Amino acid sequence: MRKNAKESKKSIKYIKSNKQGITLVALVVTIIVLLILAGVTITVLFSDDGIIRKAQQAAEATNTAVENELQGINDLTDKMNNILGGTGTGGNTEDDNPPVVEAPKVEDNLGAVISQTENTDLEDSYGNKITVPAGFYIVTPTEDSTITYDYSDDGTPTVQDGIVIQNETDENQFVWVPVGDIKNKDGSTTTIKLGRYSNFTMSGTTLPTPAQEATESSYNTAVLIDTNYFEVSDSFAGNGTVNAASSYGNTKATNLQEWISTSLANGGYYIARYEASQNTEEPTKAKSISGVQPWVSITQPNAAIAAKATYPVNGTNSSNYYSDLINSYAWDTAIVYIQEMGIANYANKTDGNGTLKDTGKTGDIACNIYDMATNTREWTTEYSTNTRSSNANPCVTRGGHYGVGSGDYTAYRNNYSATSSGNGIVSFRSTLYVK
Repeated sequence: MRKNAKESKKSIKYIKSNKQGITLVALVVTIIVLLILAGVTITVLFSDDGIIRKAQQAAEATNTAVENELQGINDLTDKMNNILGGTGTGGNTEDDNPPVVEAPKVEDNLGAVISQTENTDLEDSYGNKITVPAGFYIVTPTEDSTITYDYSDDGTPTVQDGIVIQNETDENQFVWVPVGDIKNKDGSTTTIKLGRYSNFTMSGTTLPTPAQEATESSYNTAVLIDTNYFEVSDSFAGNGTVNAASSYGNTKATNLQEWISTSLANGGYYIARYEASQNTEEPTKAKSISGVQPWVSITQPNAAIAAKATYPVNGTNSSNYYSDLINSYAWDTAIVYIQEMGIANYANKTDGNGTLKDTGKTGDIACNIYDMATNTREWTTEYSTNTRSSNANPCVTRGGHYGVGSGDYTAYRNNYSATSSGNGIVSFRSTLYVK
């Protein structure tokens, strides 16, 4: 059925009106959507985490990587050039230039044990080395008025003074004898060679040349000096003139190779500050303390036993140190050191006062070491090829003694039978093997 004309016009008008409403809403929605999209786009592009910022960061990272790569190539090129030129090692830059770690200072470690379980390496104010054994401490003049540290202007201990250490438990004192290159306060260097010295008399402070310098390779050579004096290591096999080490038993140095090796590595060694005295509580052990009767009338084998017993090679702290009878290297080098530190003609000093005195009471003190020139001769581990009535090998004593008119002097060598007790004028002195 057909609609009339009037109704058709109304329908068209309605449709037009309806289309106009839809277009307006769509426009508004579109505008809103565009605004939202615009905001999101701006955020995505320009925020701190936006695309543009990330692109900038990526570009910066790429530039940095390129620069690092170029630097690495340049470093490698320089290293190759150095190697080819003989000035490089081929290691990386850090290995070629390791960080410098300064050793603890002597002046910061006075008067108290540093460690009960480990040895401690220190440096004095001039950079000279000293090793303080576990359970020992550096003694100050405040605690012991006989000690003098006057080389440095501020009174701090230096190796030039003769640094004194003391065991916290038994109060034994030892003195550090430096070897190698010693740095002085005026910027100069003094070289003390560890060795055995022949024809040992000196004038002024002129240092002699060792007849047998202590090195890693020479320890096993029994060099005769002053005609017939020698020192043997544990592994010496004999040479026709000097017997194999096994024939000398306990009277030779405990381990001469180790003592030489550690002394060279540590830049020094310790000798007892005093002539030995007998330990009243443990009579088989030697002491190194002041103001007591020296241990005299003792044979060289028994002196060796007593010196070794103080700190046994298998004792509590043997992983850090042990004790022994002094050897000829230690005796001679100590005199060279004392002379170089300004005690002129100490090698030639004699006693002859006629009286045996208590340890440290003769007035003979040099670099804080007592009585090397006076009071008693002292047994060492050195031997002599001189013949004696006894079948035992003759053993060597060093130093001066109190006998009236004695011609013995600090560097003097004499020899007795190993079974001789020295007629009351021979004592001994210990040394420490510090590992």
